[in-house]
Amino acid sequence: MRQSEPDVRPLGFMAIGFALVSLILAPSFFVNPMAVLPAVPAVVLGFIARGDRGTRAMGNAALVIVGAAIVWPTFAALVWY
Repeated sequence: MRQSEPDVRPLGFMAIGFALVSLILAPSFFVNPMAVLPAVPAVVLGFIARGDRGTRAMGNAALVIVGAAIVWPTFAALVWY
């Protein structure tokens, strides 16, 4: 019997969605700690999406967006506040 593997295509969309939510929350001083909450599943889903050849670009994009969403509030907290 042939076993099929799970489809990972939706994980790339989910990772980018979580990453964008994190990026939207990042610039505000009051909710930038909340930007970490959607960043965690975005990183996990981004790494899982990178495992498949078809969704590798989406996984990479999600990780870049999450990286910006985490660096932005950290930089803002250290420099501006």
